[in-house]
Amino acid sequence: MQEGKSSSLDGIVLPPGGGKVIHVLGNPWAIKAGREDTGGPIAVLEGEFRPKSGAPAHVHRQHEEAFYVLEGEFLFHLGTQTVMATAGTFVFVPRDVPHAFENVGNQPGRILGMMTPGGYEQFFEELAHLPPGPPDPATFQKIFEKYDQEVVELPKGVERK
Repeated sequence: MQEGKSSSLDGIVLPPGGGKVIHVLGNPWAIKAGREDTGGPIAVLEGEFRPKSGAPAHVHRQHEEAFYVLEGEFLFHLGTQTVMATAGTFVFVPRDVPHAFENVGNQPGRILGMMTPGGYEQFFEELAHLPPGPPDPATFQKIFEKYDQEVVELPKGVERK
């Protein structure tokens, strides 16, 4: 269990700013709750993204992902649609749907990410152990494959909403 986190059979309480902070490809992430904390059903992370950073197009085979934009302007690609997401926007991505996002604003942006089932936070922890700078493509791909996902191209005919 993470330091500063109170957990019991009644739930989890984490104070503001709490969670295990890791750095993934130059962006800080705070693991708010993982599989170990929740008993398995969900992982919750808060990520901060520099302008022009985000996640490459990829697809999950075993996880659903949901995002809640806390601050900033993000462009999300979900299957064949493209959506501008500002603070207060909620995005749900079912498994097997190709998706990507990028902070398109001029300031850092923050997203709360929820993944089901839990355990996917370990993917981020592995990425955090990569050396600084652009990741080696082969190593990056091995980590993706370990968590049953792959980097993909987005489908043609992407529509903007």
